[in-house]
Amino acid sequence: MGDYVLLVVLIAISSGSWMTVLYVLAAVTIVQEIENKLLTPLLMKKMTDIPPVLVLVSLLLGAEMFGFLGMIFAVPIFGIIYEFVKEFLERRREEPVQAD
Repeated sequence: MGDYVLLVVLIAISSGSWMTVLYVLAAVTIVQEIENKLLTPLLMKKMTDIPPVLVLVSLLLGAEMFGFLGMIFAVPIFGIIYEFVKEFLERRREEPVQAD
């Protein structure tokens, strides 16, 4: 959102109308929210085969623990962990149960 503040300021200076500024700010906010909450998780799921909810959780945890760099590295690291756990559980399910 920080990049778009400059856009809103430039529009405010050039248009002179506060209503135009409010419309642009509302439009930018709506587009950002749709991108962050809908498109990014769906695209990450297609690319990494991780469910969208887990993508959001990994992004939130990464941001909370390590800030911006945590968000960048959260999905790939979480994808690796997710695949290891999924493979481990699938192998465990396929193993025959040993009776004592």
